[in-house]
Parts: sequence; structure tokens; C-alpha cells
Amino acid sequence: MRMIPGKDFIGMGLEPHEKLFLDCWYGLTHIRSLDSHRVKCMNSRTIVRELVEEIEIGRLDEPEMKGICAEALKTLSSDEIIRSTFLKTLQVISPLLENPPLLNDSQKKKIKDSNDDLTRLRELTFAASDLCASLEMKYFECVCMSLS
Repeated sequence: MRMIPGKDFIGMGLEPHEKLFLDCWYGLTHIRSLDSHRVKCMNSRTIVRELVEEIEIGRLDEPEMKGICAEALKTLSSDEIIRSTFLKTLQVISPLLENPPLLNDSQKKKIKDSNDDLTRLRELTFAASDLCASLEMKYFECVCMSLS
């Protein structure tokens, strides 16, 4: 399990049990954690990262894409930090998650207007990638600040 360096807690005024919680939470959700593969402790940072990775891989079928988008929307919408600090990005990505584009070429051929689907896929990719980068940089700090 990866632990957070103690210097990251200096000046936050966290109690020992709060530091332990953050260490455990981070250890379960960082990118190299063996425990983080689809455990149900997905947070906004990890679900958006998973969405970006799955879009890049491009092997999701329609039900899987709808499922991951629904899970991401539910997680982001219920996260107080997202609603307060990342509200504009949430407003951009929410409609795209509510009506996700298809990824598979054979499915795109079944749709009349595949250009619309490709545009939505491009928009979702950009929005998710931007949010992912922001969350990787600021989410942990925002979580810590909200606890103090």
C-alpha cells in the first residue's frame, strides 16, 4: 500500500484518525494499488480516470459505456467537492455522461447520424481528460481542506 508522505499533512491541522483515514483512502485508490481495481470505493478522481482510460482503449460496448458514464455521473453529482470546486466542468460533462456516445464502429453504422456521435465522443473525451487532469492536481488537496 502506498502511503502519503507526512509532510503533506503539515499545516492542515488534521487529527490522527483523519490522517489514518486519508492514508487508507489514498492507499486504496491510487493508480498502482492492487486493491483499487473496481472496488466500490470509487471516488470522483478514480472514476474519471477510469472513464478516460476506457475511452482511450475503445473496447467498450454500448451497455458498458452507458454503465460507466452513469456511474461517473452519479459519483460526480454526489461529490460535494466537485459541486463546489469543479462546478463548471461538472456542468459541461454531465449532459455528455447522461447521453453517452457509442465507441464501437459497428454500432456507429447502425445510427443514422454518426457524425453527431463522433462529435459527442470527441467532446466527452476532451471534457473527461480536462477534468481528470484537474482532479489529479487538486482533488486530494480539496478533500484535505474540506476535512480541516
